[in-house]
Amino acid sequence: MKSYISTWNESKIFPVFLTFLVIILFLILPYSHNRPFIQGLVSLFLAANLVLGVYSIKTKTTVRYLAIFLAIVISTLEILNVNLEISNLIIVAIVCWILIISLLLYVFIIKVFETNSDSIHRIQGGIASYLLIGLLFAFVFYLIYNLSPLSFSFNDSFSSSEMVFYDFIYYSYVNLCTVGFGDITPVNPISQSISILEAIIGVLFPTVLIGYLISDATSKK
Repeated sequence: MKSYISTWNESKIFPVFLTFLVIILFLILPYSHNRPFIQGLVSLFLAANLVLGVYSIKTKTTVRYLAIFLAIVISTLEILNVNLEISNLIIVAIVCWILIISLLLYVFIIKVFETNSDSIHRIQGGIASYLLIGLLFAFVFYLIYNLSPLSFSFNDSFSSSEMVFYDFIYYSYVNLCTVGFGDITPVNPISQSISILEAIIGVLFPTVLIGYLISDATSKK
């Protein structure tokens, strides 16, 4: 555990976290629907890294307690496989996930722009942050859908009337990369505004990160 915490402190966590995040997003989550054990492991991984990440940066005690509280709540919901057919529990779980990923993204961005981080670690952290942005918006879209199912329209390729979470992961990354296949379309002002915001971030974040890395490398020389 101590070596893992020191890895966080030295920003060497980025290649490890990025590898696991890619595996989770593109190999595990697509096949984890109705598999509470897998979902529980994913939640434990993200929650544990959130707590360690928050403790590796200088932040307020309140933020640290919030991170621990959210990690316990979401891990309990996922591991115990709480009956999420109850709409209120779905909303609580999604909101907790949004807060967890927001805090984790906050930690990563601080680590990426630290002056004592190596360039390779910053690049890896930037990629991981970009993936976390897509995951964050996926939960936001899923929250909007659960509050108002008519916020999105779906073409005939989605045979089920009940959308699963990974469908919104798919939509989020398509939107983040500004590809826009058109099989999922936001149709009300809230979902449209959030989609526009994500597309803008998807363009600006890599531009800002690359510009910062070039500027920092130039100043060091």
